[in-house]
Parts: sequence; structure tokens; C-alpha cells
Amino acid sequence: MQKICPSLIIIALLMWGCKEQAKAPREVKQYTIEQFFQTEGVGGGSFSKDENRILINSNRSKIYNVYELSLADTTVKPLTSSTKESFFAVDYLPGTDDFLYSADKGGNENDHIYLQRRNGTVTDLTPGEKEKAMFYGWTKDKRSFYYGSNNRNPQFFDVYKMDSTDWKPKMLYKNDSGLDVGSISFNERWLVLTKSVTSDKNEMYLFDAQSKQTKKLSTDSLGDATYYPTGFETTDTHLYYITNEGKDFTYVVKYNLETGTKENFFNTNWDVSYMSISEKGKYHVIGINEDARDKVLLFDHASGKELEMPKIEGGYIAGVTISPS
Repeated sequence: MQKICPSLIIIALLMWGCKEQAKAPREVKQYTIEQFFQTEGVGGGSFSKDENRILINSNRSKIYNVYELSLADTTVKPLTSSTKESFFAVDYLPGTDDFLYSADKGGNENDHIYLQRRNGTVTDLTPGEKEKAMFYGWTKDKRSFYYGSNNRNPQFFDVYKMDSTDWKPKMLYKNDSGLDVGSISFNERWLVLTKSVTSDKNEMYLFDAQSKQTKKLSTDSLGDATYYPTGFETTDTHLYYITNEGKDFTYVVKYNLETGTKENFFNTNWDVSYMSISEKGKYHVIGINEDARDKVLLFDHASGKELEMPKIEGGYIAGVTISPS
């Protein structure tokens, strides 16, 4: 991340102000208060089993609820009807039309993970009274999901695996050291752990569940730096993470889990915000913060060739979700 001298910022603002005074007044489009209140926030984006629908959350009802968006005609069907708490879409239960969503109670910020069946029945899967739970993702076979929970100790988040047949949690990682789990390998052997130090520095570790050994991946030799795991190769051969170690901008590193060697996977003259690999490893997506605006890049994962993204009239692409097939 590039540092700019404060005096240069002041000079730039003054020069900009003088230049604007020399121009003719710019016409600004006016909107009514009614139009303003019709602004809609939309999130989520999980594909249904037939890939004809998308699970989203929207505040079109003045509070966030879960909806189903048809890809054929863009019609939206409400799946929940909360009037007090905001409901946020998590994902469809693989192979079904049932789905998971997240919500707290009365604004207590203790989010729980809920299962809603297609017939409307709802089950709280993380029912601890003071529990806060966070969905981490599905196992490779789609029969279970990982999540973090502070039910055992309100200070730390342990990692659990919940089977979709009996819905009973099984602890995978007991967190007694204040480390946050950032990523889990598909074979469950490797866990990436992070620890905040300051706003400009954190530490990253690799935990081997087989040997019970923890290895520090971050370094203190090049000054303050940040490290954030983005995920594992689908074959569990490599780990990808984002860092600004030794550079002005954040970039992506590819780490070989067998040899411990690392290579610069992607960098540019802007900060890399995120990276994700599609479910079958065919594509990878990289988001960069280009001049204070999100820019999404799509690549063929095997060749590294950048693919052309569609043009959006009157807007820009800020995120991408790739269907399983």
C-alpha cells in the first residue's frame, strides 16, 4: 500500500480546487426522496442444484431477507419474511432446495446459522444462548460444512464440522491461543491461522493436523506486513495468500505445502483485495483495488491466461461467483 506525503495531498487538493473554479458549473442530476428510498442492497449469490436460480439477500422489504432469483426471467421470490432481524443468505444445502441463512436476535450480534426447509420449517443449528457462529464453507464431498463458534469460550472461535445427516457438530480445532482460522485444506490436514498485532501487521501460521506442528509463514525481517490466506489448490498441493511483504502493494503468493517454497503468483501496481479458485479448479478470480474502485479479473487457472469479462452498462463488476459445473 503506497504511502503519500500529507503535504502533497494538500497541494493536490488546492490545485484541483483552483482548476474547478475555472470551469463552468457542472450540472448535477437530481433525485427525489422516493427514488432514494427505493435503493436496494443485494448480496449472496449461491447457485441452486439445477443452476437456474441464485440465493440472495436483499433489503427491498426495508430489512434484509432471503430471496431466490430466477436466471431465466430475473423474477425474485421471497423465501423469508422477517420484520425485525436481518436475514443473510449463506448457501443452498447441496443437492436440495433447502438453504442456510445467518441472523442474530434483537441486534445482539450473536449470529446463528439456520436451516430452512422448502416447506418453511426452520432449525437453529447453533443454538447456544450467547453463541456467535460463522459459516466457513462446505467439505469437498458437500456432506458437511465448517464453521467457527465461540460457544465453548466467548473469547475465542473454535472450528467445527457439522454433518448434514445428523446435524451434530464435531470440533476440528480447539482455539486456546487467540489465533483465527483463515482457511482449511480440502483434506483437512492443513489449517491457516492468523494473529493480529497492529493495524499494519499480523502473523500467519500453518498448522499440520497430522503432526500437530505449527509453522510460522510470516516474517519479521522485512518490517511490518499483513498476511491473509485466500484458499488452497483443489489438489491440496499449494496454499495461496495475500501479503504486502517487501512491497508497496499487496500481491498473491503461491506456497508449496510439500517443499515450503513460495513464488509470486500475481502482482500489479494496485492492491490485490482477494483471490478465489472455482470449485473444480478451472478458473481463478482476482479482485484489485484500482484507484479506489473494485476491479475483477478472471483467469483460466491452468494456463494463467486472463479471460475477457462482460461489459456492464452504467456500472462495473465488483464480484464474481462461478457455478460448480
